[in-house]
Amino acid sequence: ALLADGSIACWGDDTDAQCEVPAGIGTPENPALLIAAGRRHTMAVLERGEVVCWGSNEHGQTAIPTGLGTSEIAVVDAAAGGSHAVALLADGSVACWGADVQGQCDIPDDVGTPERPVASVAAGGLHTVVALADGSVVCWGSDIYGQCEVPESLGGFASPVEAVTAGRFHTGALLEDGSIVCWGQNTSGQCDVPAEVGVPGNPATALAGGYFHTVALLADGSVACWGMNTNGQCSIPGDVGTSENPVVSLDAGDFHTAAVLADGSIECWGRNTEGQ
Repeated sequence: ALLADGSIACWGDDTDAQCEVPAGIGTPENPALLIAAGRRHTMAVLERGEVVCWGSNEHGQTAIPTGLGTSEIAVVDAAAGGSHAVALLADGSVACWGADVQGQCDIPDDVGTPERPVASVAAGGLHTVVALADGSVVCWGSDIYGQCEVPESLGGFASPVEAVTAGRFHTGALLEDGSIVCWGQNTSGQCDVPAEVGVPGNPATALAGGYFHTVALLADGSVACWGMNTNGQCSIPGDVGTSENPVVSLDAGDFHTAAVLADGSIECWGRNTEGQ
């Protein structure tokens, strides 16, 4: 969790020290702007534009490329995949490192260029997806379940994409009009967006993909979740996302879901075998 003062709190599985925030990170002198959690590693983007990684480095996912995140070209966003890491720089370019067995770090030559800058990044189990500044979507890496087969109707002037998310083997896009499109593995219904979600009267404002589930934050502060629920990851607590207790941000882990409420508190539900 990223706290209001820029500090970081982490809990759950710590087998690879992924919950041991490095000293000097998230301090008043060095606050964090955003955080991202992968399967066994964690990332933080600092206020000064640097990116920091800790946890497992089995595939080089915490070995940050030399010179990445400088005062000249700061890191502004980051995403942590199964065993790889992605960073979005202020100039719209993208950097990727870690596991590349499926080409998830092989950034296409025409992505992140001055002509095609990137606006949003996401990392799945074995794939990477970005939303470009022109509202289109590009995906690379494993496509075993069609998670990189971006729908032809998606993006551009007709249906510009605002943000993207990636689950283990599926991909989701949040459009500027607040609607949602998902594709890829759908064995648990993780791509079956409910008909009442992301509609004109109650558009979605945020989207997150878990291992086999997808969760969305709606404009009224409520939460919608679909896909696998064997661990209760889609069983939203009754007092979460109500008019008295609206949600302001959320995220999805492999088999659990977390939400930040308007009062600054955090609610988590789903699998808790590692105390997550």
